[in-house]
Amino acid sequence: MLKKYNSMKNIMLKEKDSQKGTKRLPPIRAIRHKCLECAGNHYSLVRNCDSLECPLYVYRLGCRPKEGNTK
Repeated sequence: MLKKYNSMKNIMLKEKDSQKGTKRLPPIRAIRHKCLECAGNHYSLVRNCDSLECPLYVYRLGCRPKEGNTK
């Protein structure tokens, strides 16, 4: 079951950098990481996600949707 998120701040993840500790991820990459976490780290489950009500659905593949294409 997907958890609902009220704002992008809730999903901004940090990635470990061996030299500098942690760094902030770009929003698209953070969304991709969150979708993978939700799908149990299975890429095929992210691609075939059927949770259309999720606000991250259109961004789940790690790229911005084309204008006018929301599904």
